Amino acid sequence: MATLLLRLAAPLQSWGADSKFETRKTNREPTKSGVIGLLAAALGLRRDDAAGLARLNGLHFAVRADREGSLLVDFHTANRLSERQQKENREKGKKPEAPYVTYRHYLQDAVFLVGLESEDTALLQELETALKHPVYPLYLGRRSCPPTLPLCLGIRAGSHQLYVLENSHPDPTEGRFIYKGQLRTSADQSWAVDASVFTHRDSLYLVWFGIPEQPIPYIFNCIYIARLENPWTLATRPVMIGIPDQRWERHDPEAAFSMGSPQPLKSPDGNLIHLVYSAGGNRPPYSALGLMTAQSGSNLLDPASWKKSPQPVFCQNDTLGVFGPEHCSFIKSPDGTEDYIFYHARYRLEPAANDLRTPRLQKFSWDKKGFPVFGQPIPCHVKQPKPSGTAI
Repeated sequence: MATLLLRLAAPLQSWGADSKFETRKTNREPTKSGVIGLLAAALGLRRDDAAGLARLNGLHFAVRADREGSLLVDFHTANRLSERQQKENREKGKKPEAPYVTYRHYLQDAVFLVGLESEDTALLQELETALKHPVYPLYLGRRSCPPTLPLCLGIRAGSHQLYVLENSHPDPTEGRFIYKGQLRTSADQSWAVDASVFTHRDSLYLVWFGIPEQPIPYIFNCIYIARLENPWTLATRPVMIGIPDQRWERHDPEAAFSMGSPQPLKSPDGNLIHLVYSAGGNRPPYSALGLMTAQSGSNLLDPASWKKSPQPVFCQNDTLGVFGPEHCSFIKSPDGTEDYIFYHARYRLEPAANDLRTPRLQKFSWDKKGFPVFGQPIPCHVKQPKPSGTAI
C-alpha cells in the first residue's frame, strides 16, 4: 500500500452537502466526491468517462482537519433570463425582471490533509504528476475556490502500523519504556491501528482494525484477531471477524464503510467475550458503538464464533447534546465493584469537527444474560457520583 498526501488549503473552500433551492451548504470537511472531482480535473477526465472515474472511486480516502476554519455565508444575485432574453424584453418595452438571491456557504481559512491510499502505486504517481500539471483548473469544491500551494505533498510508502513499548516496572507510570519493535500484522505492511490485547485461557490475543487483504468494494476497514506469541509477535495468521455489513454501519454517504477500534469486554461470569467497536462513519450523526460477542468456550479465531448485535449499543443523544460517541475503553472503579465506559463524543452536531471531541466517563451495568447496558451518553455538564472507592 502507498498513500498520496494532499494539502487542501485556500481562503475559501466549499464541499457540497445538502443544497436546497437557493441555499447551497458546505460540509465541514472535504468530501470524497469533491476530491475525486479535483483529481478528474487534473487528469482531464470528462463526466461521462466511467472507466476513468471508476479507477478514482476505488481509492481509500481519509481526512485530517489541521485547521477547521470558520463558516462564511455569502449571497449572490442572479438573473433568471439570459442576456439575449433581457435585451429582447427591453426592446419590447417590458419591465425588467428582478434578480433573485442565492446563499452560498464557504469554509474560511481551513486546512486539511487528505490521504489517498491504493495498492496501485502507478495510479498514485499518475495523480501526483497530474496535480502538478493539471489539464483543467483546480478548485476546492467551487470554481471560486482555487487551492493554495503546495497542493501535493508526495507519496508515502506503507501505512499506519503497530509498534510495541515494554516497561518491566509493575507501575507503568514508573520505570522506563523500551522499544521492542513493530508488531507486524501483514506481509505487505497494510493499515493496522487501534489495537487492544486481552488474555483468554492463558493465551494472549490481539484485536485491531485494518484494510482487507483482498479489496472489498466500498469497504475501508474491518476487524481482525490473532493469537500472540509474545506482545510484539503474532503466533497465528490474522483472521477477519468483522465487516461493516449492517444497515446502521453503512449510513455515512461520504465515507467508505468502516468498523474499528475494537475493545474487549468480558461478562461478569466470564461466559461471554464482547468486542465493542466504532462504526457508522467517522462523524455524527452516523458514528456509534456496536457489539460483537463470542462464547468463552468457542474458537475465537473462527469468524463463525462471533455474533453481532443487530443495532448499535451506544448512540448519540440529540436531546441532551451528545453527538457521535465512539472509540471506547473500559475501567473498574477503585474498589472494583463498578464498571465504567471511557469514550469520546462531540458537544455540537458538526461533521468532521474533531476538535470538538471531548473524553467522557460514565457508569454502565449488565443484564441477566451477561450483556453490557450502556444507556444514553451523559452530557459533560451533568454531575455524576464519584466511582465507588474514590479516595478524594
